[in-house]
Amino acid sequence: MLLAGVIPVCAYNPNVDGPPRQEFRPSRLPAAWGHFSGIIGDSLVMTGGTDGRDLKVGRLYQYDLKTGEWSGSTVPYLGVYTAGAVIGDRAYVTGGQWVNVPLPYVFTLGLDGRDSVELPRMPIARRGHAAVAFMGKLFILGGFNPSNSRAMTDAESYDPRMKKWTELKEMPTPRWNHAAVIVGKRIVLLGGFSDVSMTTLEDSVEAYDPELRQWNTLGRMPTGLIGHAAAAVDGKIYVFGGNTGSGITSKTWVFIPGTGRWKELKAMPRPNCFMAANQHNGLIYLTGGFDGFTALAVLWRYDPISDTWTELQSDGAPDESQGVAKRSERFEPKSEVDRFAQRPGVRPNDFAVVIGIDSYRSVRAASNGEHDAATMAKLFKSILGVPEANIVLLTGANAARADMSKFLEEWLPRHADKDSRVYVYFSGHGAPDSRTGGGIPRAMGRRPCLPPVHRVPDEGPL
Repeated sequence: MLLAGVIPVCAYNPNVDGPPRQEFRPSRLPAAWGHFSGIIGDSLVMTGGTDGRDLKVGRLYQYDLKTGEWSGSTVPYLGVYTAGAVIGDRAYVTGGQWVNVPLPYVFTLGLDGRDSVELPRMPIARRGHAAVAFMGKLFILGGFNPSNSRAMTDAESYDPRMKKWTELKEMPTPRWNHAAVIVGKRIVLLGGFSDVSMTTLEDSVEAYDPELRQWNTLGRMPTGLIGHAAAAVDGKIYVFGGNTGSGITSKTWVFIPGTGRWKELKAMPRPNCFMAANQHNGLIYLTGGFDGFTALAVLWRYDPISDTWTELQSDGAPDESQGVAKRSERFEPKSEVDRFAQRPGVRPNDFAVVIGIDSYRSVRAASNGEHDAATMAKLFKSILGVPEANIVLLTGANAARADMSKFLEEWLPRHADKDSRVYVYFSGHGAPDSRTGGGIPRAMGRRPCLPPVHRVPDEGPL
């Protein structure tokens, strides 16, 4: 059965001015779907949506991606199935609905919900639309308005400087509950319903060039989807979850425009749809959603380079990524070495690359390198507070030259910044300067290096 969404019954009272702004201190994101989330600076903000019983209106939740700290404030009331984007240091949140009444409202707000302002309303009220920011403008694409009983092909842009809406070239395919991303100089639309009977799920991928005012087709998705999320990193489009028509999926795909190729990646921690996805510094953050039974109170992070997921907030008690360890994983000292420090708070911006090698292809074996590396990886997490997702453990055949180069020369520089603590641990053979001795060092080359598992004498240092 295809479930498009359950909207709670409530009085239509958007209260566009909202109550006086107040701050509060949340400990986690609420369970919600059909909400807005965006990233302003180093903070993820979330507002609106529903948990299937109540509308999550009038509150902004804010998560600092560097410190892991939470804050919140009251904001103007927003509905469910909203869409928005961030331009500069402000979020722009548009449309949505209360019960079956589509909303035309557009709000802009800064961090902590400050300076919330209602802007000129959209030309057409709608919900289930997509919104992106591009070239300093807000683009609104598609959606659904029950009053005209059709999936929309309407597209508009809003210029914050001119405070003016502009009608764009009509979309070739009607869509609502679809996804949109920016790739290069084009806006790419993926999936969605193309009818109001909620029976036709689009699998087409279409792109709009705002400068040329032209649409073209990029290909088709592996399956039709609605309620999915998408984000773009390094010219690649990552698509998460959604409803396939036969159920809600946990699948993750990547699409490279220009090639027409799709590849399935590691699945999300659980099936999810109507969540929101945001890209920041090469990482993708997913908030909230609906698993077919209940609204989800989750915050997940996906790393496209390592194809790994981290649950910063699981759908239950706050986990160790917020500085609170799961009971079954609390650090219990088992030796004198382990007793020298207590478990600290998690340091979300620290990283570790841990390498251990016992057997080499061209030189004699080392002893206990892989065991030592595995032990150090646990200590980096339990004693030094490095998040598990920020620890790369390379052992045995996975410690080849290409693996070491990928994480030391690409992954670390891309994710670490000036405030990060970076740990590199290596257990195995070392190759000091050949002038200091013979044997293995002389065979490995003239410069000091960390020999990978498949190293050969003429390969050159890492």
